[in-house]
This record gives sequence, structure tokens and C-alpha cells, in this order.
Amino acid sequence: MNEAEKTSGKLKKFRKRIDKVLIGFVVGGAVGSILGMTFSPKSGKETQKILTDKNRETWERISDILEEQKKQKKQGIWHMLHNFFVKKRNGGGTED
Repeated sequence: MNEAEKTSGKLKKFRKRIDKVLIGFVVGGAVGSILGMTFSPKSGKETQKILTDKNRETWERISDILEEQKKQKKQGIWHMLHNFFVKKRNGGGTED
């Protein structure tokens, strides 16, 4: 096995570990959000409306990002996460 193959194998293992960590953060964030909303001081109907609105907004945003991915032929979790978190924080602009 040559040096390039060893390096490539290590990089793949590293990316797999990072992907698992990111999935853990996303799942943990989702569970934390659900628990936070469950124990919030607002009424059940208010909380339900907030959850429904946020859920719809999030799915629309994810759908937009996936459509953009298809158009640009860019693949990978890193680009998608950048679009979701950075563009959301910066006001939802479309420039990279």
C-alpha cells in the first residue's frame, strides 16, 4: 500500500467520524428543541402553532437548499450545512 492510499484511507475515516459527530449534534439539537418547547410556559395551542410554523419554515428552507444543490451539481454535507446555517444567519442571501 503506497502513501497516497494510506492518506486517502485516513481522510475517509476522519470524514466518517466528523459526519457522525455532525449527525449527533443535529439529532441532539432536535431533541433539545422538542424538550424545550414541551416544557415551555406557553399554552399547548400556542406551542403547537409555533412548532408547526417553524417546521414548515425549516422544511421549505431545506427543500430550497436541496433544489439549489441539484442545480449547481454540488454534493456533500459540508456545503449543505454552510447554506443552511451561514445563509440563515446572514439574512438568507443567495450568493456563496
